[in-house]
Amino acid sequence: MENMQNQIETLIAQLYSQAKLMSPPEFQAWAMTETAELLEFDSGFWTDGIPPLNFVSLYLFNQPYEMIESYTRVLETGAQDILAAKTNENLGQAVILSEIVYPNLLDPNFKSHCLKYGILQAISLGFERPGTQLFTYITWYRNDLNRPFNHQDKLIKQMLDPHIRESYEICLLLHIQKEVGITSDTSSHAFAICNDTGNIIYCNNRFILDARLENGIINGFQVAPDTWKKLLSNEHATINIDELHLYKIDDDHYLVEIRTEQNPLAVLTEREQEIAIKLALGDSYKKIALALARSPSTIQNQATSIYKKMNISGKHELTMLLQPTTQAKELSD
Repeated sequence: MENMQNQIETLIAQLYSQAKLMSPPEFQAWAMTETAELLEFDSGFWTDGIPPLNFVSLYLFNQPYEMIESYTRVLETGAQDILAAKTNENLGQAVILSEIVYPNLLDPNFKSHCLKYGILQAISLGFERPGTQLFTYITWYRNDLNRPFNHQDKLIKQMLDPHIRESYEICLLLHIQKEVGITSDTSSHAFAICNDTGNIIYCNNRFILDARLENGIINGFQVAPDTWKKLLSNEHATINIDELHLYKIDDDHYLVEIRTEQNPLAVLTEREQEIAIKLALGDSYKKIALALARSPSTIQNQATSIYKKMNISGKHELTMLLQPTTQAKELSD
């Protein structure tokens, strides 16, 4: 298990480094291929979405698109996807199909579909992006009844999949910034990708933070309707101390940037700002260390430096400072 742990940590570090070098489609293919080689699964899918259950992207790994068409037809017969249902009920926890239903108890139409597309073993994880209601589902398949997924696979999946999502988000935002002509260093800026009605579908950690600091920007996890109208007509808007700028990606998608003049993190370096945001969103030293290819002790030392520079006592005060007062009661409960 220790050797596997080292391999997982290496892969996580590679996810964040490769995210800055590849296009989004290249990155998705690379990430799933590397994960499949390490965990020995044969195919799978990865989908991201927004509430209540609207899917905004779908990536199929070693499966044809007709698999999704077949799956849709099976559901139309009234068959239930038991794995999907259990995954929805247990967000944040990996679910193995063979642990919740015997193969001979599967609906005949669903069983036929699984046999046709080599779905003999399956493990799925659904989770929400920290600080948001954006969700991700990643499912792995094995085409062999004699290679079941196990408890170790569950633990690895729960460790790895959130990093796959976050690194892809970094890749996507960097790619789109270049597409719309943003060439300056924006690593500490707040960005989100929205659909044509202002629903946020992808964003970076800084956007989550800045959106929380200004309740006038976000309504739920949608740009407030009045603000969205201003952005569509003028391509910029001012909300208290913040400026919002809008960049059109295509007819259905936009990039939104928040520019904040008064930033409580201004006294920190860019790397310290990144660590502070992750701490405020609840990430552990170990998780941050994996994402930044550093040791947990290094992150802990940097956190101490952050608290000293900001003249605060620790993580709790940092979290309170970087979230609006409407969040404070939730944090103390």
